[in-house]
Amino acid sequence: MHERPIQPRIPHTGPRRFAVDAVALLLYLIVVYAASLWVRPLGRDYAALADPGSLPPIAGRLFAWEIAAFGGWAPGYHVVNLVILYGCMLALYRFVRLTIPGPFWLGTLAAALFMANPVHSEAVLNLSGVADLVPAFFALLALAVYARHVVNARWWTGPVTLAAFAMAVLPYARNFPLIIVAAAYQWAAWRQKKLNVCPSNEGTPPAACSLRWRCPLCPTLLVPMATVTALAAYLHPGLFRVENIEPAGMFAPLYLIFYPIGLLPETAYAFYQHPWLGWLAAAAVLFVIALVYRKARQPVIAFGLVSMAGMRLFQGGEFFDPVHMLGGGRLLVPNALFCVALVGLFYRITDHPKWRRPVIMMTTLLAVVFFAMQIMFIVRWREASRLVEQFQAAASVHAAPVGILPDYRAYLGAPVGLSEAISHDTPFSKRVDHVSLLPLDYAPPEEHFVQVKNPEVASLTCLVEAEPLVKIIPWPFGLMNPGNILRTEKAVVEVYEVDGDSAVFMIKPEIFPRELCCVRGITLPAMPESESAPPAAPAGGETEGETSQKGADMNSAEDDCRLTPEQRQVLLEAGWQEHAGDGPAVWVSISEQTFRIIEHGEVTWQAPCSTAKNGPGFKADSFKTPLGWHSVAEKVGEDAPWGQVFRAKRPTGEIWKPGEETDRDLVLTRILALAGEEPGLNKGGDVDSYKRCIYIHGTNGEDEIGRPVSHGCIRLKNDDVIEAFEKIPEGAAVLITE
Repeated sequence: MHERPIQPRIPHTGPRRFAVDAVALLLYLIVVYAASLWVRPLGRDYAALADPGSLPPIAGRLFAWEIAAFGGWAPGYHVVNLVILYGCMLALYRFVRLTIPGPFWLGTLAAALFMANPVHSEAVLNLSGVADLVPAFFALLALAVYARHVVNARWWTGPVTLAAFAMAVLPYARNFPLIIVAAAYQWAAWRQKKLNVCPSNEGTPPAACSLRWRCPLCPTLLVPMATVTALAAYLHPGLFRVENIEPAGMFAPLYLIFYPIGLLPETAYAFYQHPWLGWLAAAAVLFVIALVYRKARQPVIAFGLVSMAGMRLFQGGEFFDPVHMLGGGRLLVPNALFCVALVGLFYRITDHPKWRRPVIMMTTLLAVVFFAMQIMFIVRWREASRLVEQFQAAASVHAAPVGILPDYRAYLGAPVGLSEAISHDTPFSKRVDHVSLLPLDYAPPEEHFVQVKNPEVASLTCLVEAEPLVKIIPWPFGLMNPGNILRTEKAVVEVYEVDGDSAVFMIKPEIFPRELCCVRGITLPAMPESESAPPAAPAGGETEGETSQKGADMNSAEDDCRLTPEQRQVLLEAGWQEHAGDGPAVWVSISEQTFRIIEHGEVTWQAPCSTAKNGPGFKADSFKTPLGWHSVAEKVGEDAPWGQVFRAKRPTGEIWKPGEETDRDLVLTRILALAGEEPGLNKGGDVDSYKRCIYIHGTNGEDEIGRPVSHGCIRLKNDDVIEAFEKIPEGAAVLITE
């Protein structure tokens, strides 16, 4: 009788175990993402395809190579994304295996849950996902090598850790807080040693308990890491802007890591209307986390959660849509750290023998659920791809300029972005001259209704219906409030009426479209060139009142510049001496439409100006002039020619000349960009004057100076703005009063 040969058992550690788990993870990746290979570009992809240099370093060069190699073949781009995602999974797997001395499947579970979390779908499904994946890969690689250094330091682990850390932090501002993760890991090391917790579960490396948390070089490695971080702060000075350090913007997106299917529009709208609900939810989550940690006494749980929050620091100003999770690509590393905390909790539960089998069954089911959710998201992205492809074909045969109504933005997590799809010449698209008229989120045709009513030469009215209406209103729901004004790229939209599940919008395009595209059954007839629309001003609810004749007829060289007792009282009550001192400082009076430079308490120069047609106000997209104290944050255009046209504070090369007709409201000659100095009033959040682009600038509407006609800025005649530019230093105080 021949004995049956004994098959060698796969060990729980070592290269062979790693190879088996790596193959398993690759199979999971293929199963989940196989259908994504034919997803066409969506949303931000078109801008990146037109200008790959706009992507972060390394990612931009890699994407440029992809464009040259694959052209209009989408699967090639997706294969590159999946390769980088696979690298992230292996780095996370290795980090968990070195951090948690538990069963081998914990590392596989963490990597699988990370891979399939829909919260960062755009990082993998967007062709330009390398912009998110490359920074995440370097960050996770740095953590994996650092953990190897902690467990068992060798001559090479320190230098490789610092090299990977530098590659993660220096080029990518979003990885700046990685030093917090390293410090938290060191705290967990100290805490683990203090607790002396090193259970001998199946799969624990034999030497792990003797080596773990005992590396004498680990604390000193934080010093060069901190030096690299300081250099990164120098390279990315914009990190510390006020709008970036905004608690709700920093931490609210982390909810979607716990709940990775997006909020219902009604829920998101409730949080938007009542911010205190968000803080209440955050307090409840923190309370539950504290209870779990107190009961589990597992430092890796606290490490993962604290590090997850730390990686979101200085990202509050970046856009994130909680309904469709647009912007979720920046959550790759926070999600990986959450997975570390989650498997740490599972590891702690398995200490009890009765719970081991239930935990294995529960985690298997959890992974299957995540796989199914990600596959469902891929199906939605493919539907959005087909919608965009059909729209591109339709737009190409319409007479330009094409009016996009509605301009669908997102669909159940997929960034549709119709206007982006025809804004650039790329391997996947041709540029079509267009006007984005009304941004809405997409819903199937049977679930919403859009009708154009009374199209006129200068404007058109649009009726929109849905149940509920909020499900097709894009975040942050500015179109839900009557009287609100939203400016798209080439049009102004006023919310005229909201009644239950319907709304009426008044749309004034800068250039009236020849035909409308994307509205079922509605097409405008071609219009003669002579009937092109006049320039559209922001729609306002108030009629312009009588303005001061003094403001309209003022001549800066001839008028009496002395302050009246009443004017001095206004400055005294505003705290002029405290904020402006002896000057030079600026006082802009909205009621007088007057711009004054004051030094040592006396007016040294003044000129007529124009403030907002919509009056004073602070909110973004209100097209109102903010009140209160500001400062001159930037001076742009020194030595620029008279009439130089600026866009986004950059000269366009175009020179405007008096008498030259244009439909546009131009920013000309000089710019003094203002920054608010009063938090909550004109600084921070959605009232930030600098973020709203409130300027002092020249204009092509010089004949309107002295009347409130601007979109929120302070306009001066071009000769006057040159003179004011020379007299006002950067950092000077600016007071705007009613």
